[in-house]
Amino acid sequence: MPGYRFLPGRSAGLLISLLATLVLAACSGGGGSPPPQAPVPVAVNATVTVNWTASPDAEVNAMGGGYRVYYSSNAGFALTDAGVQMVDVPYNGMATPTTAQLNINLSGTWYIKVVAYSALTPPGGNGGSVSTPTTQLAVVVPAP
Repeated sequence: MPGYRFLPGRSAGLLISLLATLVLAACSGGGGSPPPQAPVPVAVNATVTVNWTASPDAEVNAMGGGYRVYYSSNAGFALTDAGVQMVDVPYNGMATPTTAQLNINLSGTWYIKVVAYSALTPPGGNGGSVSTPTTQLAVVVPAP
């Protein structure tokens, strides 16, 4: 929108969706068996594709703008928590992509959030900020 500025603390109105393969297993057990123990994460080599709706902010879709996709195995994670992984999706000269590939190395449930940023509000800069993170989504990466 002409004259619209991406301001710190304003939501960019991002919507994300996930494309992932979910494997469901069903079992029937004998009565009186103790409940199964929580699954132990095992090493995997999985790729999760994350797509989201583009921000209407012109500065996000210009030089110095972009998105950051954060992911963690901890539900309710903060972007600055230890162990949180991030993929930067910067403006590429024509448009800012709205897709990212996440390389997951452990099975289990992974939680994902996306934020937008611009040259006016660079993440990590002096006074820099990003949009409000999207609602956390979860994807299950099955063990092989």
